[in-house]
Amino acid sequence: MGLILSLSGIIGASDQDVQDGLRQYAAAHGGSFRLKAGTARDNQILVLDSLHDNVSVVYPGDFFEWDDASMWLSERLSRPAFSFHIHDEDLWMFVLFRAGEVITQFNPIPDYWFEDLTEEEIRNWHGDAAAIAACVPGLKAEKIARYLKRWDFDSDQGVKAYPDDQFPFLDCWQLNDFMKRIPLSCPVDADGNTSGTTCEFIVPEKNH
Repeated sequence: MGLILSLSGIIGASDQDVQDGLRQYAAAHGGSFRLKAGTARDNQILVLDSLHDNVSVVYPGDFFEWDDASMWLSERLSRPAFSFHIHDEDLWMFVLFRAGEVITQFNPIPDYWFEDLTEEEIRNWHGDAAAIAACVPGLKAEKIARYLKRWDFDSDQGVKAYPDDQFPFLDCWQLNDFMKRIPLSCPVDADGNTSGTTCEFIVPEKNH
């Protein structure tokens, strides 16, 4: 299996506010949160990093409720919050929440899990650049709009959304280029290097 990575990106929040929100989330779900040295390779280590008053959170590899946590943070902190995900190195995707509600969402391979999606279900994953820009002060929709396209495996090979991007379409690390334009840092890079504050984040797995 390839890389699995899950993150939150909180707009207009302080590092301390996000730490407090995550501590409350963990406690509400029977878990715990505390500062602790470690790396993103540790199963119970969460990594936070800040950039221009926006905070990024990389969740531990054994935590699977990244959408739920992002929604919680958007509601509790009254801030827009992205839930980002890289799945098996095949794609990157996001859901954007504001006040606990989904604003827009994007997946470049919308039928990745289910091939029989309706056209309406596929459209629901197109992403809305204007809606994102409305949630991020100073961001212009045209700075991110080119990322929000369905991947074409015949014509997108080696093609970049913007000339100064590092990663092309069909590469899951295109997420890093998208985040930079928000701007949000990505505390884990394509080589596995970690930057930022590390915390122990333990949340018991839900019984589904």
